[in-house]
Amino acid sequence: MARVHQLVFDLGADEAKVIAPEEWRETIPVAARVLADDKLREAHCYTGFALTAFPYKSLPADKSYEKSGHNVTIVVDPTTIQVGRRRFKPGVPYGAYARLVMIYLQSEAVRNRSSVVSLGGSLHDFIENRLGLSWGGKTGRAVNEQVQRIAGASLKFFWTSDSGRPAFHATHIIRAGMFGNDEDTAQAALWDDHVRLDGEFYQHLLGHSVPLQDEAVRALATDAVALDTYVWLAYRLRELKEPTSVSWAALASQFGSYAEVRFFKRKFLPSLRQALAAYPGARVDIDERVGVTLHPSDPPVARRPRIVKA
Repeated sequence: MARVHQLVFDLGADEAKVIAPEEWRETIPVAARVLADDKLREAHCYTGFALTAFPYKSLPADKSYEKSGHNVTIVVDPTTIQVGRRRFKPGVPYGAYARLVMIYLQSEAVRNRSSVVSLGGSLHDFIENRLGLSWGGKTGRAVNEQVQRIAGASLKFFWTSDSGRPAFHATHIIRAGMFGNDEDTAQAALWDDHVRLDGEFYQHLLGHSVPLQDEAVRALATDAVALDTYVWLAYRLRELKEPTSVSWAALASQFGSYAEVRFFKRKFLPSLRQALAAYPGARVDIDERVGVTLHPSDPPVARRPRIVKA
């Protein structure tokens, strides 16, 4: 992986994409975008989301979701919200946009040391200027759906080291404020310019957040598995004291739901490579037969990896 970043640094993205190993060529745009980031603006995510996460696909609107990771289980229940005169149950958040919105909310809360988070004056503003996505009707509808699901989600994290009680229970992640309706407009009626996060969730976030690179999150904005993998690496690599092997079966348990590990590996490897492209300082060895070996690494925004001009 270090070779890919070195190629981008030495030759630029276009030439690097020509001579990079074939399996890494699709990662060049992400690597180039992250290496070009001179602001190194931090983003943040609660530790629990580094070990487990929202589903990747939509569930029935009234169906709860439970997923276990390493020493932690997340439980998400859909609850009823009201938009204007309409009361409905939007369902559990899922996919890349749900993760992107959650990382934005958490990052702003940690950065400003406040549970009150600014959203911007409209859905259009939120999508383009806060999330870094290109505005369009399809994107607007997709993001708006996920923010409504987040507004209506009840969230619990259970840690196995505890007595079986949840580490916290956020009746709603969003305690006040609403993310607009389901109309395809840039302004999105009923849009509030601020929301307030659940107090218990906010306190746990302040005490247990994973630092990320904001530009890396934006570079991975449409790949939910790559985002999860990036957050996982940002958490695990900084905590390690020695090299640690993780089997494909263990990775499949956390990131996939395939009947056979070989099918998971085929789908997961491209997202893993994208996550590594977004994290130049990550020291990870990939063995396509066994799994991955993680090595102690600096956090994503600690400092640049040592890349020198050839």
